[in-house]
Formats: sequence, C-alpha cells, structure tokens
Amino acid sequence: MRTHGTIERIAAADTAAIADRVARGRPAIVDGGAAGWKIRRAWTSGRLRARLGHVPIAWRQARSEIHPTISADDAAVLSRDCTGTLAGYLDRMAETPTVFLDANLVALASRSQPANPDLAPMLADLETPPWVERRAIDTIGVWLSGKGVRTRLHYDRNGRDNYNAQLAGRKLVVLVPPDRLPLLDPFPLGSAVHNFSRVDVYAPDFADARALGALGGELKPGDLLYLPAFWFHAFEHRGAFNFNVNFWCDPICIPLNPTSLRQEAAGLLARALEAEEDEPATRRRLVARIEAACLDWTPARPPGA
Repeated sequence: MRTHGTIERIAAADTAAIADRVARGRPAIVDGGAAGWKIRRAWTSGRLRARLGHVPIAWRQARSEIHPTISADDAAVLSRDCTGTLAGYLDRMAETPTVFLDANLVALASRSQPANPDLAPMLADLETPPWVERRAIDTIGVWLSGKGVRTRLHYDRNGRDNYNAQLAGRKLVVLVPPDRLPLLDPFPLGSAVHNFSRVDVYAPDFADARALGALGGELKPGDLLYLPAFWFHAFEHRGAFNFNVNFWCDPICIPLNPTSLRQEAAGLLARALEAEEDEPATRRRLVARIEAACLDWTPARPPGA
C-alpha cells in the first residue's frame, strides 16, 4: 500500500503528546500503548479456544480477501453474516482470508447494542487507555482475523473516535484525512456503502497517495492506534492470528469537514425518505443535489481572505 507520509508514533509514556493529538484530531500510533495489558497475556489463541470456544459468535463471509464484497451497481453489501462457535470461526479463519470477525457484530460492552455476555471473562481482563474517560466510551468491540484479510478504504459512520489496540499479530494501515473526500470517489449517497471509497489502495498502480495525503504505518503487537472520527482507513492483516480490541468514544468535538457533513446529510436523507412517498426519480434528484453539495463544500472564509 503506497502512502505519502507516516503516521506519527508516540511513546506510551508521553501522555502530553497523546492528549495534544487527540485534542487536535490528528491520528497517532501509541508505541506499546497496550503492551502491558493483562488481556494480551491472558487471551492467546489457545486460551480463547479452550475457555470460550463454545461461545456462539457471528462473523462476515466475503467473496475474496477484500472486505466487504460490494455489488456491481455499488448499492449493496454482498458479504453475508455467518454464525457458529468461536472455535469454529478460529478454524475457518486459519483456512481463508475471506472471513472476518469485526466489532460491528461482536461487542464486549455498548450503550446502544447488545453485548455478548459469554465474552465477559475477556472484558474483565481488559484495561482502558489512561487518557480515555470511561464515560466517553460508547462501544468496546472485538476483532479477530487471519493473514491476508484486507479492508476497503472507508470511514466509520458512527462519528466517534476509535482507539484500536493491537493485542496480537500485525497490520499495515493507511489513513486518509476526511477533507479529501472529493478525491476519494465515494460510493453513492443513499446506498448501504456510502462510507466506502472506490479508491483501491492495494492496486499496484495506486498513485494518488500524495494528492490524498495518505499516511501509512504498521501496528505491532502491543501498539494502539488513535483514529479520529471520520478519517478514512484501510488495513492489511499480516499476522496469522490478529486480535484487536477497540474503543469507540465520543470525540471531544465533532469535526466539520466534507465527510462529517455528508454523513449528517445521509442521516437526514434517510429519515426524510422514510417519511415521504415520492417518486423514485424525485428521490434520485434529491440524492444527487445533496451529494453534489457535500462534495463541493469547503470551509467558509471571510471575504478577501
């Protein structure tokens, strides 16, 4: 994956530098930010299988190693959700990169969605990053994947900061600032995948890294990535056993940029269309006008500035 710059690495002990990055909404990799956590020592692949292998779990099944699989008309996700036991998933994960267990399906704790009570033993061994206020945490999720899994460039629609702890395995990460939305060729507003970009950061001829301001980095075991709200991101999973826990948290402030504006518009549009019985052509024109306005948006500047 080609990038133009590097995600800044900050020592876990440098709490002032970490707080500064969070306050400014700038990503960083906290070097060793989760290195000493009990969950890293206590929950190896073997321990997960032995203690929680019987737990019912859900995961994604895609048509290739690229997640998710998106339809040819850019309108729908073709990946399907599968269910089984955690042990069954770990077996499947070792066989193919087409499966992916992500935190949108498996929550340890959440304000807004059911958490999996059978995974409570893991939660008991989980630490909270010292600079994260517990009251700001919306969801704590689990990610498990094998070698070769790749995620498409996208942003999280929940509008929250993400603290992602790499407990085992390695991942390459690419980040793109949310103000580069007009260059990212997003899938259409109104579709189920409007938060994904058509830009293929894995393509051998990918040459837009400079224009996109793409930042790259590697998450090693024990590292913690601070991913600000609405930043586009993609991961290539290098470890045979990748184990992550993430904290989606309320941001200190909601950033105003083309991506956050478009996401707000997506929510307003969805609610408006639920209440109206307009003709399909009218709906398409409405979507197109909102889409164009968001992609053309720039921060307002005083006259003569």
